[in-house]
Amino acid sequence: MDEYTINICEKHGEYKAYLFKFGASSMCSGWPECEKERAIEEEEKRKVEEERGRISWNRKHNIEEEYDNATLQNIEILTPEHERAVKYAKEIIADRRGKLVLLGANGTGKTHIAISVVKELNGKIFSMYEIGAMIRASYVSGAKETELDIVDELARLPILVIDEIGRTKGSDAETNWLSYIIDKRHVRHLPIILISNKHLNKTCEYRNTPQKGCKDCLENYISEDIMSRLSEDGYLVTFKEGDYRKIKRTRNIV
Repeated sequence: MDEYTINICEKHGEYKAYLFKFGASSMCSGWPECEKERAIEEEEKRKVEEERGRISWNRKHNIEEEYDNATLQNIEILTPEHERAVKYAKEIIADRRGKLVLLGANGTGKTHIAISVVKELNGKIFSMYEIGAMIRASYVSGAKETELDIVDELARLPILVIDEIGRTKGSDAETNWLSYIIDKRHVRHLPIILISNKHLNKTCEYRNTPQKGCKDCLENYISEDIMSRLSEDGYLVTFKEGDYRKIKRTRNIV
């Protein structure tokens, strides 16, 4: 016959605890409901710790909360441009090299795609403003890093994404350090992704006017040598705002 004793659980009351023999000693079983609850609590605790670790990793790589769950697997492929951008992103991940320029309006998925590559290759994403602010902070007396320290670190990351190109003034200083970073990453065969809401001069409706373009032409913020480096072994995808938003609205209605 099974041997058991009567135990009392503070939560569930009396229960039969069956005895298991281990040589000269014995051990009794616990209340099944307690065991189930304990297993659930442990699983929930594990998930919380896993989530905390993931969020901490994202913060370390300068990824905003909005993109905590961003991957190439959950990006919405709504247009041929999305399909091409994801294809190029996967090539960068596989080869661990290459250049990708993503142009288009806000809300088209450019940052989602770029951050997915950052996660895969353990890199970082910065806006032009953030990099500029870091460099300006290096000029302050007693700063721990010099300008060269900062740009050299950016030039050595496994993957670097620079967002919001064209949102700042596009000064000579910005052009110089951007050129340095891209050139160093080029000779080191390290990948880089650039994101901007601007457009190429060749697609500008004002390109044939006396001013030969407008303030939203990307070439106003990136020098010719940078454009040359990017075109050497890089890809460019321009997202069409109208098509994207039309598809989004249609899907939401359906």
